[in-house]
Amino acid sequence: MLGQNQRLGAALSLKGEVVDREHRGDVTDGGGDKRLWEANIDLTSVVPSLDLYDQDWPIWSYSEITAPAKFVHNDAHRRGAAINSLVAGGGIVSGSHVEKSLLFTGVKVHSFAHLDGAVVQPYAEIGRRARLRDVVIDRGVVIPAGLVVGEDAEKDARRFRRTEKGRVLITQPMIDKLPE
Repeated sequence: MLGQNQRLGAALSLKGEVVDREHRGDVTDGGGDKRLWEANIDLTSVVPSLDLYDQDWPIWSYSEITAPAKFVHNDAHRRGAAINSLVAGGGIVSGSHVEKSLLFTGVKVHSFAHLDGAVVQPYAEIGRRARLRDVVIDRGVVIPAGLVVGEDAEKDARRFRRTEKGRVLITQPMIDKLPE
């Protein structure tokens, strides 16, 4: 989970493809948006292609000092939980369900939201009752309450950038254009 303007000079093996180069910004394997989602979601696998916990290959990187991730509310219908996911420091999962997702530093997920296959860049905020599937959310984006993405391909393609595989990229200017 490297942030912007950090460098990674390494050979990465992702789905059998090897990349050996220095990267600036977000880590991809040269395939753009499509591979960004796949490379990040792979990290949520039980045995990912790139094991961040491999002590034989330490990651040397700047890490922002933040509070640990926090999961709040434990009621039957309002439980902060993240399953098969990575949640970076400073993140808060408040009474919402996060599955097979990667939440970068400082991401806040408000109550009753549901994320599945989401790659959420630093300091984004997910509104109450939002339902997001197979999305990449840009840094600092504020997702409005009740937004649904990943359930209607045609609607997603009209409002956002959608890949052939159905992954949806969401930026703040796209959100700002949504009708109220």
